Amino acid sequence: MSFGTTALTTTYVSATSLTAAVPASLVATDGSFPVTAKNTTTGTASNAATFVVTAAGNTTPTPTGFNPASGPVGTQITITGTNLSTITSVTINGAAATFGSATATAVTATVAAGNTTGSVVVSDGTTNYTVPGGSFTVTAAPSVTTTATTAIGATSATANGNVTSANNSTITERGFVYSLSPNPRVGASGTTKVTATGTTGAFSASLASLASNSTYYVAAYAINGVGTSYGNDDIFTTLPPPVVATLTTNPVTAIAATSATSGGNITADGGDAVTVRGIVYGTTPNPRLGGTGVTNVVSGSGTGSFTANLSGLTANTTYYVAAYATNTAGTGYGADQSFTTTAPPFEDFEAGSKGNYTTGDITLASGTWTFDNALIGTGTTDRKNGTKSARIQGTTTGGGFIAMNFDKPNGAGLVTVNAGIFSGDNTSSSFKVEISNDGGLTYTDITGTAPTLTTTLTAFTFTANKTGGVRLKISTTSTASSARINIDDIYITNYASPITAPTFTGMAFCVSSAAAAFDVKFTPTGTFNAGNQFQVQLSGPTGSFATPTVVGTLASTSSGAELTIPVSIPAGTANGTGYRLRVVSTDAALTGDNSVAITIVNNPTVTVAPTADQSIQTNTNGTQLTATETPAATSRQWVYSTTSGGTTLTPITGATGLNYTPNFATAGDYYVKVVSTFAACGSVTSNEVKITVAAPVVTLTATTSPATSPTEISGLTTTVGTPSAAKTYVLNGSNLSTTPVTVTAPAGFQ
Repeated sequence: MSFGTTALTTTYVSATSLTAAVPASLVATDGSFPVTAKNTTTGTASNAATFVVTAAGNTTPTPTGFNPASGPVGTQITITGTNLSTITSVTINGAAATFGSATATAVTATVAAGNTTGSVVVSDGTTNYTVPGGSFTVTAAPSVTTTATTAIGATSATANGNVTSANNSTITERGFVYSLSPNPRVGASGTTKVTATGTTGAFSASLASLASNSTYYVAAYAINGVGTSYGNDDIFTTLPPPVVATLTTNPVTAIAATSATSGGNITADGGDAVTVRGIVYGTTPNPRLGGTGVTNVVSGSGTGSFTANLSGLTANTTYYVAAYATNTAGTGYGADQSFTTTAPPFEDFEAGSKGNYTTGDITLASGTWTFDNALIGTGTTDRKNGTKSARIQGTTTGGGFIAMNFDKPNGAGLVTVNAGIFSGDNTSSSFKVEISNDGGLTYTDITGTAPTLTTTLTAFTFTANKTGGVRLKISTTSTASSARINIDDIYITNYASPITAPTFTGMAFCVSSAAAAFDVKFTPTGTFNAGNQFQVQLSGPTGSFATPTVVGTLASTSSGAELTIPVSIPAGTANGTGYRLRVVSTDAALTGDNSVAITIVNNPTVTVAPTADQSIQTNTNGTQLTATETPAATSRQWVYSTTSGGTTLTPITGATGLNYTPNFATAGDYYVKVVSTFAACGSVTSNEVKITVAAPVVTLTATTSPATSPTEISGLTTTVGTPSAAKTYVLNGSNLSTTPVTVTAPAGFQ
């Protein structure tokens, strides 16, 4: 055994008892001394017991320890020692605990609300005595706050909280409670609990299966050995039930023969996350997911703008595309955007084959072309969109070329050529485009600034604006054979006049006694300079504008809007059915498209020939009459009057052609004429031709039946008083209404 640090002579008494004498020198002074026992075999020491030495007559309070070492407010602490009966107060970390009682060997006190962790001190009113044993730890329920709820949806939200302190007691659980009523608590009716991992610090948890458009109360909670704490309620309202997303369809761009680009912009998700978005397209309006002939291109999820590519399209075909977005409420669509794919290239060189630079003609899809110092390139270093392109090399006498040996009808508006530098060749190479509308006799250069080529095949567009049949010639501008270029995919649009064909009301105009006045409408496009005048020109009667007549003008620089010009076709303009109108501008000098053909009528006439009188019998054809009209009438009607110059005219049924053969059933005088109707100028009546119709002369011959005497009517006699037999006479002749005529004398004729 040891007393303090001094080993004592120890006597073994039993398995549970040892004795030792403490020398007087060790207890000569007051104090507390640890006493321990030690196993000399194993070297294991026991716990220390406190031995208090008190000088004879010493009454000073001597605390030796306290128990328990920790606890919440309300915990009773027992302080042990000697001479403690005079203790009147206890403090913990400087704050008064609730004093209980004091005896010589023990003092009790209760942890008060203001106590915090710290040393325990007792006092007799005069002197403070710190109790050995370190600090007393004051414990409490956790400190918890509820922070704002986030990610609020129609049926879900994210709750947020923070355990700011465990208050000296291990956290065993934390989470959230929520309800449609205030002050949700664990285990309360109508309250849902969601736990979260961890102990102290910020934490979150998802709240699911909420009612839409409803107000909720949520509180964070935490549990430790002391109890359960709650943060204040956070109040939030779920969103209304989701609806389909709101979005628009982007305009279609990069339109080619088989591809295009579109997309959409989702401006509102409808109250729920957009899980998939994209475009649908087809050849009928309102394409929808799963629809017949509808193609779907997915382009991610969420809101905002997105793009998507359309591929595998058919050239020169109209398509309809719509953006879509899907959430839990369904799929919403943007309005359709329609577009028409471009026509396939005029020439793509895929059908040709030529493996050398010698001059020669080859047949391509568009027709026969001449290749001079040019070939069909198929190599990996040829720049091409498909498997082939034209390759042209420079020459010392001028660049090689490819040229059409045929005319493309309908003119050329824009010419687009895809071109690039053949791999590894001179990067300064370029080309020029020339066009001919006289069968290749002469060419006009439409290139303008020479294109700058790269090793990437690039489209270059040139303005031609040539009418009629046209053909192209494309040449390299380099004089070095090492400077080679590739040409591919040539597009030629038909020529479209910058001034539309004039439109107007009417197709025929009368100028017999006055000018014909009407309005012409047209639309110009392009740039027209100050001082420009639009002029309406009238062609000749066959449609030729070799010597046009200006019939209306308008000073204007307007472009893109419909304009109106009053026109006046001069009185006396020659008759014709092939006249046309067109509009030209003076600055810039442009010629518009021709109008449809119009008819101009000037002093129309009609005459009938032959004019000689005719004499015919009833129901007999006379000599054919022919009407001559200038110009041709739109309709006519043959008529007659029974008096010369009569105004009461009777139409002759079915007689509406240029020719009429007189034939009347009744004898009399007929004055025949024709009334011709001319476009815009009304009707004109011809001269009259007199037709005299006479009744026919009747002749008769007779035969009897039976053929017995008498055989003639003159021999038909009988004796008075003597009945005759029945006799039939058959009369034949000319000009009879019915032939033959049968007369029967009945029996008994007298």
